Amino acid sequence: MLYRAITVLFLSTFYIKFVSCKFSTLYPEEKYLRDISYNVFAYTNLTFTHAESPVWDSETNKLYWVDVLNQDVHVLDYFTWRHTTKHIRTKGPQRGDKVAQDEAALYSLEQPWYTARVKLKPVTISNGLVWALNDSVMYYIDSETRKIEAFDFEVKTGHISNRRTILNIKEYGYNKAIPDGMTIDKDGLLWVALMFEGSVIRIDPESRTIIEKYKLPVSRTTSVTWAGPQLNHLIVTTSRRNISPDELSREPLSGAIFILHQTGTRGVPIYKFAFDNADCY
Repeated sequence: MLYRAITVLFLSTFYIKFVSCKFSTLYPEEKYLRDISYNVFAYTNLTFTHAESPVWDSETNKLYWVDVLNQDVHVLDYFTWRHTTKHIRTKGPQRGDKVAQDEAALYSLEQPWYTARVKLKPVTISNGLVWALNDSVMYYIDSETRKIEAFDFEVKTGHISNRRTILNIKEYGYNKAIPDGMTIDKDGLLWVALMFEGSVIRIDPESRTIIEKYKLPVSRTTSVTWAGPQLNHLIVTTSRRNISPDELSREPLSGAIFILHQTGTRGVPIYKFAFDNADCY
């Protein structure tokens, strides 16, 4: 039997509790997902309104993420568990879960002047963005399209071309979910958080299929990244934004940070953006 473990990370007082959860594998010869039970380990009881954008700093062994609505940047030292927060006022008002269609764009910043250049337009909600292991392909998510897409990528110029669909989650019956944050593992497979579905799916971009699914005890999974000294912990951020009291009573872990262990793979080091003369943050 396959076994996977998840840690639920909160940041207040330390204790451990267990919550039932499921892991699923899509077998090539089958057309359905087979559920396998496993445990969730909870550390503490602090949650966030809308946790997003987790980033691992391998030089300092620190995990960064943002709480979007509260406009806070959070930092967790992975060894001391010291948790710090910095407030940055950057976001305007937003109503509910609805976003105006096709009013955004995907930009790039390039040295030496860091001028914002439009790479893709129109866009509704830019989210997951990762590169293939050889940097020749850029994978991208505009959440409202329900698609994980790919572009040919030229490293020297940053030019993208040959847009194509890797996977449309509606074809797997995810009619209410949207793909959100995304990362890649050492095997070149994509991990995507499904908002409103409470799941993380693992995608083979070559066969364009979902090969694994992790179901969490919350519905609003927002993003993913690899963390830990060996990059073998999959961080999953979640949200409790716009959740009714009844929903929250059914999903009390909404807004928690989850850590998935024993996934059978690990991440790869990420590139850092070289911003000359930037203050040390």
